[in-house]
Amino acid sequence: MPSRSFTTAMAAYRDSGPPADRQLVDDLQTGWDAYADVAASRLIPAGNRNALIEWAGIRDREETARATGRLSGTAGTG
Repeated sequence: MPSRSFTTAMAAYRDSGPPADRQLVDDLQTGWDAYADVAASRLIPAGNRNALIEWAGIRDREETARATGRLSGTAGTG
């Protein structure tokens, strides 16, 4: 579930008529939503259980791959 404050800020930014390309703003929102979902459903629960090896594995497999895909332009969304 995305952070409400981020979603609110993004809505305000969109409404302000930003100079940024709409696709860039959409990609940012999509990436944030995906990160927030993994954080809420997997990273935070693993942290709450003090399962640090599991937490690191989730981070390494999912979030690092996602960020690397975006940086290289290969749509690392899964």
